[in-house]
Amino acid sequence: MAGKYINIMEILIRSTALASEFSLHFDAGNNVYLLRQTISKEMNIALESFYICYDQEILEDQNTLEDYGMQEGAIIYCVIKPRTDYSFLAKLDDGTSFKVNFRLSDKVQKIKRMIGEKVYGKRCRLSMMYKGVDMKDKEILRKYMIKNNEEVNVIRNHT
Repeated sequence: MAGKYINIMEILIRSTALASEFSLHFDAGNNVYLLRQTISKEMNIALESFYICYDQEILEDQNTLEDYGMQEGAIIYCVIKPRTDYSFLAKLDDGTSFKVNFRLSDKVQKIKRMIGEKVYGKRCRLSMMYKGVDMKDKEILRKYMIKNNEEVNVIRNHT
């Protein structure tokens, strides 16, 4: 029985987002998923938070490096996926607080409605303030540049 042919080659892994670059020796017959696991460990980033590209093509986990025609010295780019989920700490006027998950594209009005239903069991008039700025209903959260897990003040309007 013939053994499996091993084609070890040196490849360069480059991530411009992390300003990082390193080379490794890898069997071209191994699948992309195994390469991504190796990159994940080497760069200390979560496997699901990035994908890799070669020759302007996103590499599929089930394929091998040979499937993409890679040669010795190939440069593979590690691309960090943009975050789509964020959270902030909603601080209520009674001093309690809780975590609110949101997307940057959510409108302030939607978040107010969600908080009102969660905290008061109904829709109610709320104001939200972030770093002293009154957040407007029709604006999307991206405008306020809320950093993940920062505090947003939520005030119930009793009028």
